[in-house]
Amino acid sequence: MNAIKMKRWMSVMATGLLALAVAAPQAVSAAPSMDAAGGGKSWSFKISGSAIRDDNLLGAPDRGNIPTALQGKEFDDTGFKWTSNLAYNYNYTNKLSFKFDYDVSQTLYEENSDRDITTQMFGINSTYKINALVNIQLMYKYIYNIVDGDDFSGIHYIRPSFNYMHKKWGLTSIHALYSDANNWSTSLRNTETTGAGIAQYYFFDNFKRRVDLGVKWAQDEAKSSVFDRDVYTVKAGLKTPLYYGVNLTAGAQYARKEYQARKLEAGGNRDREDDEQKYTATLDKTLVTKWGYLQNLVLEGKYQHTYNRSNEFASFYRNNHFELGLKAAF
Repeated sequence: MNAIKMKRWMSVMATGLLALAVAAPQAVSAAPSMDAAGGGKSWSFKISGSAIRDDNLLGAPDRGNIPTALQGKEFDDTGFKWTSNLAYNYNYTNKLSFKFDYDVSQTLYEENSDRDITTQMFGINSTYKINALVNIQLMYKYIYNIVDGDDFSGIHYIRPSFNYMHKKWGLTSIHALYSDANNWSTSLRNTETTGAGIAQYYFFDNFKRRVDLGVKWAQDEAKSSVFDRDVYTVKAGLKTPLYYGVNLTAGAQYARKEYQARKLEAGGNRDREDDEQKYTATLDKTLVTKWGYLQNLVLEGKYQHTYNRSNEFASFYRNNHFELGLKAAF
C-alpha cells in the first residue's frame, strides 16, 4: 500500500514539475515589449508551483456520522498545485485601457485523484479613467473547469466596478457581479448568481502597508431550488512588511449561507444554514529581482483554516490547508 501511495505521489510531483517545465519557455515569448505610448511593459507572464496539504480535504463532519459517499476515503491529503498567467495590456487612449489575460491552473492530489482539477480562464478587463483618482472597470471572464479528467463546468463571469482613491482615506471600490454557470455533470446545479459589494482599502507608510474591510452579498438561483441560497460575506485584511525582506498578508472572512429550499429532514420546515469562517496567513520573501527576463522570484508559504458551522451535521467541518512554493514573474 505504501508503494502505491509513493508511486501516486511521485506521479503528482512529476506532473507538476513537467507543467512548470513546459510553461517556462513561454516566458521567453512573453519578453518585455514597449507599447505604442513608449512606456511600460505590455506583455507579462507569471507562473507558480507549490506543494499543498489538507488535513480534511473532503470535509469529514465534526458531528454526526460520516456520509456514505465519504466512507473509506482518505480525508487528509497532499498534492501539488501550479498556476500560470499570460497577460497583455493595451492603452487605447490616455483614459481607456484593456487587459487581456489567459490563466491555467491545476491541482493534483496524492490520494483523492477524483478531486484533481484543471481550470482555464479567458479574461478581458477594461478600465476608464475619469480622472487621476477615479475610474470605472468592467471585467469579463470565461472559466472552464475539468475535474478528474472530465469536463465539469463552464462559467461566464461579469463584474463592473467603480473605484475612488481618496487622498486621506484610501481606495473605495464598489462592484456588482453576475455569473452564469453550466454544470455539465448535473444540469440541476446550473446556477445564475447576482450580487454586489463594497470594499475599503487604507494605505499607510507610503503604500508599504495596507488594511482593508469589505462586505458582499450574492444570490444563487439554480435549476434545482435545492441549491438556491443567499450568501452574506464580511472580510478584513492586512498586508505589511516584517523583517529581513519578509512580508505578511493576513485575512479573516465570515460568510453566512442561507439555503432557500434545502430541508434538513424529509417533511421538515428547517432550511440549511451555514456560518463559514476562514482565517488566512501568507508569508513571502523575494529571492531574485531583475535577472534577464525574470522580474522577480518569490518564496511563499500559506496557511488557511476553514471552520464551517452548519445545522446540517454532514456539513459541519474544519480543515487546515498548507502551501509552500515559488512564484515567478517575467
